[in-house]
Amino acid sequence: MARKCGILKGTVIVPKTRKALSNARLRTMKRVKFLVNRAKKSVRSVPTYLDRTLSRSIRRSVRRIMPFKR
Repeated sequence: MARKCGILKGTVIVPKTRKALSNARLRTMKRVKFLVNRAKKSVRSVPTYLDRTLSRSIRRSVRRIMPFKR
């Protein structure tokens, strides 16, 4: 996991193998944890600069992690 956010905003990683899929999922989960820790105060500001599909999953997981903050 050397890559932090060197990818442009619009890119979506399309995994070709099962392993790549799980890696991408893991990466998004780590990113989610990092973002959630960074943005405990404002959930709104979490997924803005990630691409849409990932940010949707991030929003979902944020809701799952912190359902009390809307």
